[in-house]
Amino acid sequence: MNRTLHHRWISLTVIVVLAASVAACCGRCIEQGATPQPGPGTEPVGTEPTATTIASAPSAFAFTAEQNKETVTVPAGTQFTLALAENPTTGYSWALELSSGLSVVSDAYQTTPGREGMPGAGGTHTWTIEATTAGTQTIDGHYRRPWENPPVDAETFALTVEVP
Repeated sequence: MNRTLHHRWISLTVIVVLAASVAACCGRCIEQGATPQPGPGTEPVGTEPTATTIASAPSAFAFTAEQNKETVTVPAGTQFTLALAENPTTGYSWALELSSGLSVVSDAYQTTPGREGMPGAGGTHTWTIEATTAGTQTIDGHYRRPWENPPVDAETFALTVEVP
């Protein structure tokens, strides 16, 4: 009986010491202003960037996956942006097909802020496109692994651009 009581006291002492160590460590983190950071893969599946993601773009016309399969109006000679979620670390990337009245001015990929250098971190691919010719123009996007034959789309994007 005495031996069992002794083992319980040792176990209780170990638990108390561990709890105190964890509390002290957390207290130092809080004092230093540290905030917990999400780990890789914690963003919700299917999360798409919104217009606020690209609010710093100089264009008054900014489109995202929210406009998929919609028709928008952009004046001739105007540049606009299209931003779609992309994760090239998985091998998938967007391939865009534009009708002849649209022209890509620039395109860039940016890892999600705060996730740079994290393996498997996705981001946003943003294109700046100019409406060069009046009429009904189209953008067709295919999110796929380019080496797969035949290509298998994981996702598609379509936007009709009316250029008055």
